[in-house]
Amino acid sequence: MIFRMRGIELLLLVTFPCLTFAGECCEIEVDAPPPECDKFVDPVLKIPIFFQHQFNCSRYWMCNTDLSDCLCECPPMAPEGSLVFDYTIDYEHGGPVCNWPWAIECENKPNYCSKCEAWQECIECTDCPDCTEPCDNGFMCVCREGNTCQGSNSFACGTCTNHVCVEPECCTDDDCQNSKCIDGKCGECSVDSDCSNTDCSTCESGVCNDPECCRDEDCASNEYCTDAHVCVVGCNEDTDCIGGSHPACSVCQDNSCTNPECCADPDCTNMPCSTCESQVCNDPQCCTDSDCASNEYCTDEHECVIGCNEDSDCQGGSHLPCSVCEANSCTEPECCTDLDCPSDKPICDNQVCMAGCKANSDCPAYDGICGDDNSYTEDDSTCFYCNMPDDSYGSCDPGCVNDNNCAAGLICNGQHRCKEPGSFVAVDYIEIDTASCVDCGSGNAEGGAILYLKGKDGANDFHPDCTTNALDHPDKIDYHGISTFSNDNDQGLLGGCYLANLLSEVKRGEITWTGTGEVIINKITVCWSDENSLCSECLVQGAVHSGETLPMTCTT
Repeated sequence: MIFRMRGIELLLLVTFPCLTFAGECCEIEVDAPPPECDKFVDPVLKIPIFFQHQFNCSRYWMCNTDLSDCLCECPPMAPEGSLVFDYTIDYEHGGPVCNWPWAIECENKPNYCSKCEAWQECIECTDCPDCTEPCDNGFMCVCREGNTCQGSNSFACGTCTNHVCVEPECCTDDDCQNSKCIDGKCGECSVDSDCSNTDCSTCESGVCNDPECCRDEDCASNEYCTDAHVCVVGCNEDTDCIGGSHPACSVCQDNSCTNPECCADPDCTNMPCSTCESQVCNDPQCCTDSDCASNEYCTDEHECVIGCNEDSDCQGGSHLPCSVCEANSCTEPECCTDLDCPSDKPICDNQVCMAGCKANSDCPAYDGICGDDNSYTEDDSTCFYCNMPDDSYGSCDPGCVNDNNCAAGLICNGQHRCKEPGSFVAVDYIEIDTASCVDCGSGNAEGGAILYLKGKDGANDFHPDCTTNALDHPDKIDYHGISTFSNDNDQGLLGGCYLANLLSEVKRGEITWTGTGEVIINKITVCWSDENSLCSECLVQGAVHSGETLPMTCTT
């Protein structure tokens, strides 16, 4: 109901469904052709459909979900007239709805418009001069513009355009003879599964397409099935290239079997070291040095390059006998033996000529005489000896070799200094007390122990120490009990410890066993030339094996 009050418009929509149950219609006398509901109601969705009455704006047709039709009428208005059917509101938006007459564009038509169908509207003939529908008393029945209309098909699926019902070839499968309705056209299929002549048949524009092949097995033995399902001579996968004249590594490329030169190195036989690279034989410049010129060698990359490849390439010519091949070039040593060195550098050490000595006789004034007041410097000393810290070579240092280098009445002590006897407290003798010597041999030659003795530090940066030679008397067994090595009888065996000035005390030491087997020492005693000085005793933990050096702890 619409009210207009001081510029305010209020609308009341009255909904009057005709049905309380499907098929129960309003008791109104049918005055026009009812709609063919089976052609308009979707059989799946089953949504009610409304149609305007052919000539009465207050009436309307409704197609129910059971495909029955019903003629309905809107209620009257006071004091006269009736509400009109609102055809703009369908079932899904709340219809059917009756509205005020002035809210809906609708005019009642003469009763002879009752000849029109429910989906048509009755218009004056002059309103559509191009329409082909028959004109009767100035009116004609045409489809409602923009609405669904019914033509010759079994279901209403046309669209009204310029009051002409434009419909497709078909609306449902019922409109097609022995085919299906697909997108408004009759065809033999709608989906690929409708086509069953082959496994890969497809439905294209409603027509089944049956290809020549679906897989390689559908083609001849020398053919393959392309992606377009056509049989073509060639291969489709690597397994098609196995056997026959094809190499073992032949593969399918661009639908043709490849014909590689090689698959593995043994397939390449031009040279012993030929290789197969990317299925192509690679023949290098050389495999061995013999493949190159006399002044060249064969690299790991199998190329001939000037230089050497092994030590034998460096023998002869201007090279010394000890020249070797390093980084493919012959080394140029300064010397191989002492004979290759000049007199001012007579020692060949690691292929370099060095100044030094290997014997006392290599030193200047090795037989010279030193006095007690000799300064023992490089410039002032009158006697020199060869100081060899190891077995290789040493340096010529100021000092006496032995007593022969000392002036009358002087002796050469363990520090290579000429001194008066008794002028200093020196090592007098060393006593070794052996617990056992296992596998040391049965004769007098036992090898012996080498002792390193570290004395007490003195003034003026004096840090005395000494090292003996191998302590082993050639004429008796020493390492079964107690053996004594003294200045009086064993100068050669005491070595650097002969008359050594250790400031009357051994702080620590080391023992090296040069013989075979192993020796266990009870203790080692070092006594001094001064009878008032206490002897030092050194202990060794455990057995000393052949060639082994162990520390000694010493006390006084």
